Amino acid sequence: MKKNDQPAVRWMLGFFVHNGEGDKHEPDFPTFDFWQPDRDTCEAEGRRILLELRNRGDERNWIAYGHPDPYEVGAGRHSAGQWMQRLRDLP
Repeated sequence: MKKNDQPAVRWMLGFFVHNGEGDKHEPDFPTFDFWQPDRDTCEAEGRRILLELRNRGDERNWIAYGHPDPYEVGAGRHSAGQWMQRLRDLP
């Protein structure tokens, strides 16, 4: 079981650039799975992608975000939530 003894809910992972100068459909964007098994895995995968972009020298303000599967949240299995992480805020 996950936090608060609630079953794991899958999360959706996405990316965008704050000023609109790029998106996850760029030909050389790092590979990732849209569906993640839980929040912790989703956050870790988002951070991995942001670090890969930074290591490639991409200086745009990429933002990773995740939120739970709306169908599972709607069923009351998980508290609503979302997370966001900016590339420029990574240590």
